[in-house]
This record gives sequence, structure tokens and C-alpha cells, in this order.
Amino acid sequence: PGESPQMALVRELKEETNLDVHVHELLAEHALPDLGYYVRWFRLTAASLDLKPGDDLAEVAFVSRAEALERFPVKVIPTWPPVIAAFFGVG
Repeated sequence: PGESPQMALVRELKEETNLDVHVHELLAEHALPDLGYYVRWFRLTAASLDLKPGDDLAEVAFVSRAEALERFPVKVIPTWPPVIAAFFGVG
């Protein structure tokens, strides 16, 4: 409450991964009504690289685009906005 999506993103990434980030522009946003999600995609840069899992995570890691793509649920990939699909080389 009272914080922007960008502020929430910075806070959550710090809490869950120990990562400090700078939020740049909003790349895309879309709804996934079947899953009950509304997704916003931002371009970020990391101000620190000291990853540590927070209380809600067992593991956190930097991965390649290919490995990240393998970790996404297959059913959500076709719902991605074109700019995100192009970033991952799908669609």
C-alpha cells in the first residue's frame, strides 16, 4: 500500500534475493486471468551482485537467457508481450 510497482519491485528483490537494483523503463504489461496474475516487465540493472536467498527462497542464481527460458512454465510463454518474447528469442 502506498508504494509504486517500481518501489515494490526494488523492495521485494532486496528482501528475497539481497539484490540492489535500479529500475528503468516499463517494457510491457499484461494480464493472465486464468492464473490470477497481472504482470509488469521492467528493465533493471543490478547495483550489486551479492545474491542470497531470502526467507521465501531455497535458492537464487544468475542464469543465462536460455536457462531462464527453461524455468518458465510453458503455458505462460505464449502469453508474453512481443517485446519479451523477442528478448528471449521465442515467438
